[in-house]
Amino acid sequence: MILRKLVLLLAVISGNCQACDNGRISDYINNNQGFLVQALSSDRISSGSTIFFHYTSKNDEHPDIIASYASDRCVANQSITFDTYSYDGSMANIESVFWGRGIYKINLFIIVSWNYNADGVGTVGKYYSVFAYDYDKIKITKNEKIKIKFKEGRDGFIAGKVVKYRFKTASDVLSYLENN
Repeated sequence: MILRKLVLLLAVISGNCQACDNGRISDYINNNQGFLVQALSSDRISSGSTIFFHYTSKNDEHPDIIASYASDRCVANQSITFDTYSYDGSMANIESVFWGRGIYKINLFIIVSWNYNADGVGTVGKYYSVFAYDYDKIKITKNEKIKIKFKEGRDGFIAGKVVKYRFKTASDVLSYLENN
């Protein structure tokens, strides 16, 4: 019991106590007439930071998904936008957000998909793209050298024929990076 109190006191004194959760991000987005899609802790970049995905208007029929980073989740209005996933026949879906391993441990990866449906010609499924980023405590930037390793592709049916996309999950991407 005494040890627990000492640890809590040390956390408060050192400033490592997480006073805010991603609710602050949600409140900020909602107060600006937007909609929060997803918010994730990004303590790997900087303690107390968050990565979040949102769109700017609840009334937009074709919203773009905006990827943002807040170095302090308690101060959401000081976030930066690091990418936008455009509406392309459908709204973008954030399939997976994960950190690299090994030599890619300094990279952030995001798998995005878009649904497509041209059932009249037997073409339905998802279109996928893998995005890679470098990061530091104050910014996240695209890494095109890594992104190019993962060609965009479709998973579903094209003209009635089955097609499979190779990089739909974090484990697909990480396995490829480890073996190539």
